[in-house]
Amino acid sequence: MDSSGVQGLKGSWDYVDGENFDEYMKEIGVGWALRMTAKGIKPRLTISESGGKWTVRSESAIKTVNYEFTPGIEFDETTPDGREVKTCLVIIIISFEETHTPMDSSGVQGLKGSWDYVDGENFDEYMKEIGVGWALRMTAKGIKPRLTISESGGKWTVRSESAIKTVTYEFTPGIEFDETTPDGREVKSTINFEGNKWIHTSIDKNGKKSVVIRHVDDKGQQMINMESGSVKARRWYKRAE
Repeated sequence: MDSSGVQGLKGSWDYVDGENFDEYMKEIGVGWALRMTAKGIKPRLTISESGGKWTVRSESAIKTVNYEFTPGIEFDETTPDGREVKTCLVIIIISFEETHTPMDSSGVQGLKGSWDYVDGENFDEYMKEIGVGWALRMTAKGIKPRLTISESGGKWTVRSESAIKTVTYEFTPGIEFDETTPDGREVKSTINFEGNKWIHTSIDKNGKKSVVIRHVDDKGQQMINMESGSVKARRWYKRAE
């Protein structure tokens, strides 16, 4: 089952607040004493996945509960309140393409055109963080690509050309798409426009997330800020002459 749309749920999560949880517990048969205890619990959830099998761990000062599952396959679960249940978790990816409202792109129109590479900062560390091997990183140091950004009928195209390789991808803002990165990784990407910023979020098959933000600065340069994990980098381009 395709799990790409829920990769963002991986990681550790701390409880913030809730609504009507006591009534929900009463409805599913949890007794008064356990419900009163639950009111004071602020669990930490940790969600992970390996080889298609997912694990959910709920930790609190009172109790730790784990369960594992494969999406779409029924399994026996012991709930935190001790009930034995049959459970099946299904991952549903909902597409809104038929009713998609075009995203306002007025703030990023200035990114259209051709751009020549000027310089960058910390790009090698960023590539290392997202899993690019040493040989490709060394090659990338000598590349000064030209970017060409265009749009037609709401569909955008980005073309990166260099003496070594040319890569092109197309997207519709707000809709997830399959992307092959310049270094050959297969990722799920979504690009959103927020004001004058172009926000490109990608998640690879291992759940590694990266975010690339483009905008035109007050000097007329295209600034590209990149972040993955704790590593940040940036590159900038000038308009091609």
